[in-house]
Amino acid sequence: MKKVLIYTLPVVALLIFLIGKGRLITINVGSTWVALSYGLLSGTLIVIWLLIVLMKLIIKR
Repeated sequence: MKKVLIYTLPVVALLIFLIGKGRLITINVGSTWVALSYGLLSGTLIVIWLLIVLMKLIIKR
């Protein structure tokens, strides 16, 4: 289960990031906050994923 999470989390984060970027281009300035929140969400997911990977590497030693 954890292996699946480690491999799917970055993919999900990347998808959210790409959706956010697409939104930023297509939607008017009023909805820039939506795109920004997408960026923050994907960034947070990536940071969490990196922490999980680092923990895995530390535990393996």
